Amino acid sequence: MTAQIVIINQSGIAIASDSLTSSIGGHGDMIRKATPGAHKIYSLPSQHDIVVLHSGSVYLGNIQYQLLINEWARSLRDKGPYERLEQYVESFDNFVSQWRVLELNEASQIARAIKSELYEAWNSTKRGRPDLLDAELSREKDQAVFKQFDAESEDVIIQMLNHTAEHFLKLEPFTDLSLDKAIKTIKTSEFNSVESFKFYFDQEEISEKLETEVIKFCAERLRRYEAGNTSLNFVGFGSGEPIGGVIELSVESFHANKLRFHMEQRRPSLDKHEDLIYPIAQTSATDQFMYGYDLKFSRQMNKLAEDTLADLIDSEGPLYTEFFEKFYDGLTKIRNDNKSEVYDTLSILGIQALEKMAHFLIQSQSFHAAAVDEQTSVGGIIETVVITRERGVEWSNKQNGQSSHVFA
Repeated sequence: MTAQIVIINQSGIAIASDSLTSSIGGHGDMIRKATPGAHKIYSLPSQHDIVVLHSGSVYLGNIQYQLLINEWARSLRDKGPYERLEQYVESFDNFVSQWRVLELNEASQIARAIKSELYEAWNSTKRGRPDLLDAELSREKDQAVFKQFDAESEDVIIQMLNHTAEHFLKLEPFTDLSLDKAIKTIKTSEFNSVESFKFYFDQEEISEKLETEVIKFCAERLRRYEAGNTSLNFVGFGSGEPIGGVIELSVESFHANKLRFHMEQRRPSLDKHEDLIYPIAQTSATDQFMYGYDLKFSRQMNKLAEDTLADLIDSEGPLYTEFFEKFYDGLTKIRNDNKSEVYDTLSILGIQALEKMAHFLIQSQSFHAAAVDEQTSVGGIIETVVITRERGVEWSNKQNGQSSHVFA
């Protein structure tokens, strides 16, 4: 896991990142191993006033993002700076889509996107239609086992697939990925979606009709962005931009020969510049600094107020509702007042002060993770970078082999 921050005002940009890499256990909730010494900030050739911050999954398929970003940076050595920050995002997208030096293992990424939806269809069906289960085998194996499908039960399964698909069918499809193209991608992938379906539903064979519906279900999911597992933040100046900015890509996968991601708008926008404190990933220390409290404290306050009032007044009455309206208004005022004071100071800071603030906020998050959290998920040497129009990208602190434990 990660803590990173980007701070922008008219002096320039300050960036800080921790350098601890964590691997998560099989259920996705426990850190299995934490390793110091990871670089999470990548600079480009010196004529480009841009860095890329990486957090989330280490790999795209079976290739590390570090390798992909560095190879893209190499491709820019003989190119002049782009006028806009957005053009760097476009350049990276095009590079990854056309890069064929190493295999990106599309099959594993297709499998990750589809298997979770097949599992959801299986889980919904076993709970919603227990009549389709083989009761004797289920008791014997102490798990849900489906009967062999007939025409009637296959119609039910198709209805359950359609029900499961409702949540992702609401999402906008990728403009370059038609249903026919997605079906072709599914059929030619090394990941066999039909066999995966049969495994979940305990079927040796299914009808051609159901097979067609399974492939369509998987193809419709593949056509849409749902949730990214990696964040890439492009930070800096285009050659025609007097104010720095950050654009975040939330990357889900690579399939059908293209990187699949959601791109946020540039912050701050050029037509209406605003100073910016932009925390990435773990943000509790920055939230406390900027707003006066973090999400955990806000929830604790809400719970305390609810528990206290429950013993005093009717929770369905108008007084209860009136109290919480005023209570939430009060919390919002505290948040806005604190933010206003921080931003008033931010607007007059020079670039060195910005760098110190960025370093302090990531150091605070590192101490918080080490001392308060149940698992140490942020730490290591804090790397810091500043970017200005006059001097470009300058490293203030980069790993050099010294001790990387937060308390060392």
